[in-house]
Amino acid sequence: MQKLLSNIYCETLVLFGLVLPLSEVLVKDSQKADLLQGYHLVYYVFLCTGGLLYLIWMYATMVKDRTVVNIVKSYRGDEETYNILKRRFRGPINRYGSFYLRLGAIAFGVGSMVYTCLELGNAFEKYKTDCGHLSLAVPPAFRLALTIAQMQFIFLNNQNMDLYSKPMLSRFGLMHLVAVNLCEWLNVIIQETKHEIEHSSHIKINVSAQEFFNDTNCTNEAMMSSVINNFSHFLFPCTIEYSLICAVIMVDMWLDVKKLPNKDIIAKLYPSNRMKANKASHIFTVDCANSHKGLLCGLIVLVLTVICQTLYFFYKNDHDEAAQLSIDVCEMVLYILASLATVSASIQFRSARTSESIAAYNMDSCLILMAQFGVSLYSIFRLIGLSLVEAETTAGLCIETASLVQSLSQTVFIVHGQSLSIHTSDSRPARQLITFLLPCNIALWTINTLVKNRASSDELLINLFNQWAWTTVTRIAMPLSIFYRFHSTICLFEMWKNAYKRSSHLVHHVDD
Repeated sequence: MQKLLSNIYCETLVLFGLVLPLSEVLVKDSQKADLLQGYHLVYYVFLCTGGLLYLIWMYATMVKDRTVVNIVKSYRGDEETYNILKRRFRGPINRYGSFYLRLGAIAFGVGSMVYTCLELGNAFEKYKTDCGHLSLAVPPAFRLALTIAQMQFIFLNNQNMDLYSKPMLSRFGLMHLVAVNLCEWLNVIIQETKHEIEHSSHIKINVSAQEFFNDTNCTNEAMMSSVINNFSHFLFPCTIEYSLICAVIMVDMWLDVKKLPNKDIIAKLYPSNRMKANKASHIFTVDCANSHKGLLCGLIVLVLTVICQTLYFFYKNDHDEAAQLSIDVCEMVLYILASLATVSASIQFRSARTSESIAAYNMDSCLILMAQFGVSLYSIFRLIGLSLVEAETTAGLCIETASLVQSLSQTVFIVHGQSLSIHTSDSRPARQLITFLLPCNIALWTINTLVKNRASSDELLINLFNQWAWTTVTRIAMPLSIFYRFHSTICLFEMWKNAYKRSSHLVHHVDD
């Protein structure tokens, strides 16, 4: 019942988080838009405050347990009692999400904080020039505080958090954080879509009387607004990707919450060999055998991609067709090479002796499938749109078809391959190809981030679908496409590192 109610609670919060900012954009009456903006501001403060209070409670619980451990350290009585108490208050070592995924959360979190600080500076600049109310600074201030607290929670301290003593509070608190991250995701998509349309078409969308487009004192674009317009398409995907990672990790923690009888806590959560396991978890070794050729070829591809992008930005204004041709050829070659490498690696995996080491559908699989949705959404929209326009679009159709085929084949390879262990000789089949795929995905990540991340980069589809529709599709799909390339790199590296470790015993042979 607690799981069901916390799920419904999260769903309700997300629905309100979608409807309120969307209503601000769609309503025509400016006075009602101001009222909706006030409702949204109060609701956003409620979401962030609830998330911060839960994190503060978790930190306070951890500090209390650490205090007990420090008291126990001075205990000079029975050694067995000391060990039991020490294990009881240090908490279980549960690491939610791989190290590289949590490292990615830190990287995207830093980008999100830069984006938030720019919004905060923009709000204060508007207030100083009498172009906006001070309440504009409230959402970025709360978002900044929550981002910092959540980064600390995910990367450093979640392995020591006690999710078991108060299971109901943990379930609702974690679902509240899931809702906060999803609402942040939806809000950023809506607001950035509005800002891009306003900036590119110079048409004010009626969402708030605090907007100063019609104010005679605010006709000139402020400095911070100009900075946000120039850099938001690079930074706002960081907020979306950070929110996505945090939401998935919180769901993973929520699934792990359980209520155990007191007599089973030490036996099931704090085993006697815990200290040995904890010590072993800090040992990090990397075997780089059978990977140098794939790495060399991948680095060559990555360098050529950087050169093509440099030419694209250098010739974009004077020779637009030549610049676009260079990036199209580069992208098509990348898709072909990555597809061939994926298919070849799959064939080599199938011919090798393998066994299932972990479950095929885990958190990484869920993330890669969710991100794949964004890649497919963008490619299918472009395929349909380019097939309807009268201009010559053969190159675009080939690129999007190749993108769809490559991403789908790579997703199947990753989801299936990351659950396998290879039991062969020292040849390590497909390792060279997996190594090659790492720089390929990094190269595609740079193209998606630097070249294709703006809706205005595709004028044909803007004219076909209208600016509202295509900008919305781009703002939803491209951050997921960027995240797909990032997370594919993480999953491929995990396969490269773990799939060839020799097991002490063989699990059942995989034939299908």
